Amino acid sequence: MLLDDALVAAADTTPASSPRGFTGTLQQFADEVVKTVGRFTPSVVGALLFFLAAWIVSGTLSRFLLKSLLKARVEVTIAKFLATLLRWTLIALSAVACLGMFGVNIAAFAAMLGAIGLAIGLALQGSLSNMAAGVMLLLFRPFRVGDAIVVAGQAGVVDEIELFSTRLDTADNRRIIIPNSAAFNAIVENTSHHDLRRVDITVGVDYGGDIAATRQALTAAIDSVPEVIDQPPSVVVQVRFGKSAVEWQLCAWCKKEDYFAVQQALMQATQDQLARVEIKLVPML
Repeated sequence: MLLDDALVAAADTTPASSPRGFTGTLQQFADEVVKTVGRFTPSVVGALLFFLAAWIVSGTLSRFLLKSLLKARVEVTIAKFLATLLRWTLIALSAVACLGMFGVNIAAFAAMLGAIGLAIGLALQGSLSNMAAGVMLLLFRPFRVGDAIVVAGQAGVVDEIELFSTRLDTADNRRIIIPNSAAFNAIVENTSHHDLRRVDITVGVDYGGDIAATRQALTAAIDSVPEVIDQPPSVVVQVRFGKSAVEWQLCAWCKKEDYFAVQQALMQATQDQLARVEIKLVPML
């Protein structure tokens, strides 16, 4: 009888106690989730609002600094660089401050960041070299914003020198981004550094043409282009006797902004003046 009573009691209590125990566990878990969310929600909302405000303020201060530097006649290249540096510095500091809102130990976090930074630095040597090259470009200034340059096999007008790259806009309105390390280590041809440029046109004329008449016609071609300046003086020189033609070179000086217009006008005037005295242009081989 005692054994039968014990089995009956176990059968009555086990199915009933299991659902109640499972329900209690779920309730405890739900309570813990609610408590955790309630505890961290103010911190999360506060951190998001703080970071959003820092993002807006950093952009405003960056634009204000840029305008102030430009008004102070600081070079555009340096002004843009300092404005960008200020913005990202403020954003980085605000991100660290947001971590402090969650109770993160900033000192320990800084030490951890140092170790992570070392590992990232070793992995991103190319990016760091680009940043260092960007600083060197700003210090030595082989070119500035607005200069027309040829660098690393690319030609265009410098739009901006950033921390990691230099942006060029080409004559046909293409954007070219060159890593700063490539720009700093390459040969740079700055075609707009000086106020004046020389336009060189090489032509070949028939061996039957009179040399004096040819020189006079080519000189008249230079004189007919109004954008050509008097000083330095323009010259017409006989370069060499080629296989198929006598080769001449016209060298005319102009303002840098008139270079391409003078080049086109001089080619047209050369053809017209030679045709006027019946001297034939011959392809140079």
